[in-house]
Amino acid sequence: MANAKTHDLVVTKGSYEKNGETKKKYETIGNVWKREDGSIYVTISRLFNPAGLPNPKNTDILFADLYASKPYTGSQQQAPAQQAQQKPMGDFGKSDPFQEENPFS
Repeated sequence: MANAKTHDLVVTKGSYEKNGETKKKYETIGNVWKREDGSIYVTISRLFNPAGLPNPKNTDILFADLYASKPYTGSQQQAPAQQAQQKPMGDFGKSDPFQEENPFS
């Protein structure tokens, strides 16, 4: 059995108003994986810049949420506006990067 993705690592990028309600903007920055031996590890996009996140309490700590990963089917159809909002920063979730061959070698 290969390593399995268990959770998405998500941060809140900000908020906006829609129909009188305050909504939050989210970004998937990585994933949590489980190895065959039961140990876990985290992958985080190198393109993610935490300096761009809100920091109202001026702390040096980054808070991220974990959400159970949904299986990737490859056939999910969404409207273009939804695709733009939900597109993660990397190619997270389709496969385990540690199980793939290096295309640059």
